[in-house]
Parts: sequence; structure tokens; C-alpha cells
Amino acid sequence: MGSRTEILGALENVTLKNGYLFFRGWVTSLDSSPIVGFRTSSGHANLRNVKWEYGISSRAGRLVAGIANCGFTIRVPMNEATETNNGDQLVSVTPLVRTRRNRSLFAVLKPSLPMPRKRDWAVVGTSFLPDACNLLASLVHDARLARDDSVLDIGCGVGRVAYVLSYYLSPAGRYEGLEPVNRWVRWNKTVVGTRFRNFRFKPFAIHNPVYNSKGKLQPACARFPYSDGSFDLAIASSVFQHNQAATVQHYLGEIARVLRPGGRCFITCFLLDTKPTLGQPSKSPLAFVHPLNDGWTTTPDLPETGIAFLDRDFRRWAAKHRLVVYSKCHGAWHKRGPSNFYQDMMILKKPGTRRSSRIF
Repeated sequence: MGSRTEILGALENVTLKNGYLFFRGWVTSLDSSPIVGFRTSSGHANLRNVKWEYGISSRAGRLVAGIANCGFTIRVPMNEATETNNGDQLVSVTPLVRTRRNRSLFAVLKPSLPMPRKRDWAVVGTSFLPDACNLLASLVHDARLARDDSVLDIGCGVGRVAYVLSYYLSPAGRYEGLEPVNRWVRWNKTVVGTRFRNFRFKPFAIHNPVYNSKGKLQPACARFPYSDGSFDLAIASSVFQHNQAATVQHYLGEIARVLRPGGRCFITCFLLDTKPTLGQPSKSPLAFVHPLNDGWTTTPDLPETGIAFLDRDFRRWAAKHRLVVYSKCHGAWHKRGPSNFYQDMMILKKPGTRRSSRIF
């Protein structure tokens, strides 16, 4: 991939008021490139007559990026957004850097789909819909997710990805969620699957000491229940941190098998630059210092609570299955500066030419 300006930000609020659609949020570029404008959309249609203001004080910008005056407000007359009047729309703001479009910021205006209880989503994130929209931004910008792609979500959990993709994928797109926790499978089927027939969810009864201690399948040899070359994109968000190296290597092989030529895999996990040493000081609050079969854990009594791997080992495991690193971003857990993710983010690509698709 060519070099691109890394954008950090969030679309915090979208409202309809007094005949206008208002967007509010914050955004900054990590290389200090100036933001020179914005483009907006609603329901995948570009909006015109956009009036914007940038440089407003932002508490979130100061806390996350260390930059206070990076807030923005945008106003669009309602006659430019008539389809938005009733809400339930995916909306976006795309900052322009050097007049070029960059990473879009997403939100859902007046969503009608129910959201899960906090006690369910809190175990895998700090929020539900904002985290989902941040992930969508990287799926589109970094993994080049198209609206009619076929997507496999490994460990789909309470449906964070499914929820936001139900507003993004077209009817020609396809989503398959694979999940070991039965109650989450049932929730996703009820909330998303009954409304969107191109969204399907399957139980995957693997054994995991943290999430599914009663599972019967051994994850290091379990086959994904899909045929070869079925998907354009696979997602493994916060999956590998709860699995040991043998399972990770097996999953990478299964991902390569089910991807189409040119397919991509979006991964978040903990990757180490060097081997850690017990007692070695670290800037990170996570102490991956206990060795564990080609990995390191923070909790030797229950390793699957959190496992990290050497970056070079992970790349080697992927390469064994002909998956090459397309892009990588360090996560905020390294304490090296602001990032769009807490864990490290990596995009793997399968050789070949992807089919032509509509990118957002």
C-alpha cells in the first residue's frame, strides 16, 4: 500500500433540528497535515451545500490525541438529506487532507435495531455503537470492504460488527457470524437475522476456558463450516488474544481456505516486537511476561484471558498459508502514541485479484 495520512477521530453526534442535519465530532491527522474540508453522506448518498467549522475545542480530542482544537461542526440543509428525515440511516463524515479523501467517520442516525445489554458488550469493548462505527471505518478504509462483499465474522459476539454492517452492506452483500456462545447467537438471529435475510449466524461449539468452557470442539483442529473461497473479507477482532498459538495457526489456515483470491482478513490482537522478560519494565499496563507455547500471557493461571505473540512469528504463521501483510497499525496498548485501536490492527491479504465491488 502507498503511504497515507493516518486519521484519528470520531463522529460523536448527529441530529435533525430546525430544517438542518447537524454533525459534531473531532478529527486530526497524526502527521499534522491540515484538515482542509469535509464531505458528508447519508444512506450512501453524498450531501451537498455543506457548511463546516473546524478547530473547535474538543475534550475527546485532547484526551485521545493530545490535541484540543480539533473539533468540528457541520450543517447540511434538510432538502439535501430528505431520505434522512425518518432516521435509521448510516451517515458519514470524510475529512479532506491535502484535498484528498481519507478515513471516513461513521454514525447511525436514530437506529431502530435494539442494542444488547451493557453487561454483554462491556466484556469486549468500552462501548457498543461507537466502537462498531470505529471498526467500520477501518474495514472500509484499510480492508477495502465493499457494500456487496461476503463477510465472515469469526467470534461475532454480541453482534457489534453485524449491527453496523446491517446499515452498510447492500442486499447483494452477505454476512456470516460464527460464535461459540449460544445466547449471543440467539440474540443476533433475533435482532439482526430476522430483519436482514442476508445476515446469518451459526454456533461454533469450540472449547475455550474463558468464553465457552463446555464446548466440545477442539479449536486447534475445528473446521469452519463454510466451503473454500466463500468470502471476500474475514474478521477476527479480539479473537486471537483468547487462543493459544496452535489455535491461531489453525485459524489462519482456515481463513486462507475460505477467502476468495484477493480476499482480506482484518485482525486485532496483541503483537510483540521483541521477546518479553519477566520483571522487565514496560510502558504498557499489560504485562505479557509469562511464556506460553510460542506466546506470552498476562495470567498464567488462565492464559486465555490475554495472550500476545511475537510479530515476526505471526507473520511467519500467516505466510505459511500464503497470507501476506497488507497493512499494520500499532495499538494504543503500546503507549507509543494515539491510535484508532487499543490492540494492534493488521490486514492480511490472500494472493490474487479481487472481484470488482463498490467501495463506500
